[in-house]
Amino acid sequence: MLRNKTNSKLNSGQTLIEVLIASAIVVLISVSLISASLISIKDSKFSQNQSIAAELSQKMVEEVRAERDRRITADDWAGFFALANGSSACYGYSGSPADFNLTVAVSCASASVPVVIENVEFYPLTRIQELDTNQGPYAVCVFSSVRFNDSTGARYSKKKTILTDWTQGGLTYVAADETSCETGDFSF
Repeated sequence: MLRNKTNSKLNSGQTLIEVLIASAIVVLISVSLISASLISIKDSKFSQNQSIAAELSQKMVEEVRAERDRRITADDWAGFFALANGSSACYGYSGSPADFNLTVAVSCASASVPVVIENVEFYPLTRIQELDTNQGPYAVCVFSSVRFNDSTGARYSKKKTILTDWTQGGLTYVAADETSCETGDFSF
């Protein structure tokens, strides 16, 4: 009888191997949860930065559209069309999203002044390219690109659109040359 009591006391605890296996399982589960959390945070930050870049890119296109509208209202399409200036003139910000200015041309090869939002540098550039419509200077293609860097390298948000002088029937002229805008050089 004494022997049975002694054996049951010895068998009632856990062996060192069982404790090590249980600890290993807990560590694996913890590492998996932490990894999933870190990936989720990284993806969330990327989505936030991509959203900001897309907003800046769209804002630049809208600024060009507003400039076109101001020039057409003032009967100055030629002045707006001159902003295209071949493919060598780009326009950017001069420090903050409120400072986009079409009168400040920068080199397309160099980055514009960065816009810093939430400790991330965004480099926006806009290029206006004339479209050869064979009907006159009634259309331009607007390319807008915003670059930012994250842990995987450079990321971009790009937009493009065709703007016309609607007072000259520009929409009818663009149809023939729309592919020129589609295949235009988008690398700044």
